Amino acid sequence: MDAVLIGLSLGATAGVSPGPLLVLVVMQTLRHGWRGGTATAVAPMLSDALVIVLVVLALDRLPHWTLSAIGLLGGVYLAVSAGLQWRKGAAVDHVVSDAASARTEGWRALLQGALVNLLSPHPWITWAAVLGPLFVREWHSGPAGAYSLVAAFYLALIGAKVVVALLLARFRHRFTPRAYSATMRSATLVLGILGLVLTGIYAAELVGTATT
Repeated sequence: MDAVLIGLSLGATAGVSPGPLLVLVVMQTLRHGWRGGTATAVAPMLSDALVIVLVVLALDRLPHWTLSAIGLLGGVYLAVSAGLQWRKGAAVDHVVSDAASARTEGWRALLQGALVNLLSPHPWITWAAVLGPLFVREWHSGPAGAYSLVAAFYLALIGAKVVVALLLARFRHRFTPRAYSATMRSATLVLGILGLVLTGIYAAELVGTATT
């Protein structure tokens, strides 16, 4: 029970915390409706398997700068993605209404969300600093507790983001064209700022590691 409560608490907090994936959930929901938003929200199910394996089994054997390198790649990717989104613009005609197109965009949103999450430092740091040690501790007590911790964490993490997507999708058609455009521009700007900040932070860490 303790493992479940810990997992739910950590997952719910992470699910609503500002970050690249949450911004992407907002953007995809506004552009493609609930399908795009929920597809992006469940992206950790696709990306975090690799994160978990590397952190639990191998990260302690890798060089110290590994997390910084991953964070740097993530920051660059977010900044470039934001730049491309900004050039594409925030026109209302990007909203998808055709069902087949919506399903296609849902798959694209899932893959983009998985890539953003994989290159984001957040899941790596969360697993390396918090969930990894907790998982190992629970595993020593019994596999059931370890699996319950992970299941509860991702249930709350994805559930929180799905709720955000569904609520936003419910009201997105009430947006005026100007409000829609301003919201998309703002989300793109936030994504770009996050990318630049992460790039600067992790580039500085890599330089510091190289000079020591």
